[in-house]
Amino acid sequence: MTSESESGSDLPELTHEVLREAVAGGANYLRIKTRLQPADGPGGKVYPPTYAGPEGSARDEEARYHIEERRRDGEVIAAAVLDSVPSQANRAEEALLQASEDGLIEIPIVEADFSRSDGEGAYYDGIRPGKLTALEASHRVADATFRECKLDGEWFRESAVGRAIFSCSERDAADMYRYCPTVLVFGAWDSMGGDASRGYKFERRVVSEIVAVDIVVGRSSSSRLDPLKIESAAPIYKNEAHAEDASASPWTTDIDSAEKDPKGKPVLYGSGKGKGKISGLGLSNVTPSVAAGADGEFSGTGGVTFSHAEQSTVIAINAVRSLRFPRHRDAAVDARTSVVALALAATVLRDAQGYALRSRCLLVPDGPPRVELVDAYGGSRDFAPVTPDAVAQLLRSAVDATGAAGLAWQAEPVVLVPSDNLRQAVRERKAVDPEEQAGP
Repeated sequence: MTSESESGSDLPELTHEVLREAVAGGANYLRIKTRLQPADGPGGKVYPPTYAGPEGSARDEEARYHIEERRRDGEVIAAAVLDSVPSQANRAEEALLQASEDGLIEIPIVEADFSRSDGEGAYYDGIRPGKLTALEASHRVADATFRECKLDGEWFRESAVGRAIFSCSERDAADMYRYCPTVLVFGAWDSMGGDASRGYKFERRVVSEIVAVDIVVGRSSSSRLDPLKIESAAPIYKNEAHAEDASASPWTTDIDSAEKDPKGKPVLYGSGKGKGKISGLGLSNVTPSVAAGADGEFSGTGGVTFSHAEQSTVIAINAVRSLRFPRHRDAAVDARTSVVALALAATVLRDAQGYALRSRCLLVPDGPPRVELVDAYGGSRDFAPVTPDAVAQLLRSAVDATGAAGLAWQAEPVVLVPSDNLRQAVRERKAVDPEEQAGP
């Protein structure tokens, strides 16, 4: 239980008026920091995300954590990234979409509708069933998915709305603000267009990550007891009969039934480390073992413990000020304020969902977040933590003010219709080897 002072109740609220003043020139950054601990308490082990090893090395398929040395308070410490900048952005976008679905906020949406015409479900199962939105697509509104869609019978990029969106730039961001303002927050590059070198680029204006500080890398263990008690070490082979009869098992332990290579030798079944082993099928026991400790490159897959974790979010107000609205000069400050309010809403709504980052990586705050406006000289003003209801109201006030000044958000979603080819590709949803498909 925190005291009244610790909870931030004695701090001023971050209102629309305060935020507009900051955007007009009173501050350069909005900074939010939250200290975190494992859900099972200090000292608990969590598991960061894993990545492939260095490209081209002998360990390029080895899973490892993103661990690096960082300087903090004059010391060099080991730190592990628990949630990266792109991952935090994706979580924030999903939180905005979910809040829109729940009716807490209203934001412009561009979406491709894959719903089935027979009403029996959808080809694409997103947050909005049957619909892929620009908040979910990898390249946001510039994603290739939307390029393969039509609006009112025209290819999206050739439609009036598409031309308005894809002619935008940071020197005239009005139509991007109107139809897809989240791009002004999270950034996008129109690399999927006809000429990627000339496509628009909007920089990311909110950056967030979660890092474990002063870590110790753990060790992993593994074991499995096969309920069937299969303990055979005999090799398994490709079943020759499977080539003629798909209902036949693709593998066999009978060497006489095995497929033979050109030299007459039986062909082992499987690939990689499990090739020719029944354990590669997930059968038989797995001998209990403990992995080796982390090496000098700070690799590891056995989880980490740490002194604390820290989530830091920075909204670059000065970068938002670089957005221009030459056709709507009277609305410029309000439009920029709306962009900052949208970034703040994404941050608050994401964090309100908690910190269940992945299996065995569950975190809880050890106190309220610190919310600061940072001026041009590094001075800061503290504010009370912002609740989801408060940020929704702040966003509404900023957007309404921008609309009153002549630049309004698109009220209804821009719903695109996927081409027949795209629908077919989504329906099939299975990889096909082009060489196998082409035949001999």
